[in-house]
Amino acid sequence: GTYYTEHPIGLPLPTEEGATILVSSDEQPPGILLTLEAGRWVNRYGAEWSADEIASWAPVTIGETVVMR
Repeated sequence: GTYYTEHPIGLPLPTEEGATILVSSDEQPPGILLTLEAGRWVNRYGAEWSADEIASWAPVTIGETVVMR
């Protein structure tokens, strides 16, 4: 289902190929866009993030306006 949250949520991470999320690796609000490609979380530059680096995340649907502060 589709849902919206103003607050980041914790694990587990989505498992659907192509899922897109905003993540945080520290106490800051999520602000790094990652996509699940071939079972790996990658940013727009292709840098891989492991699940244990992700402190919190928020779902993103492509086509929405995402404001990163």
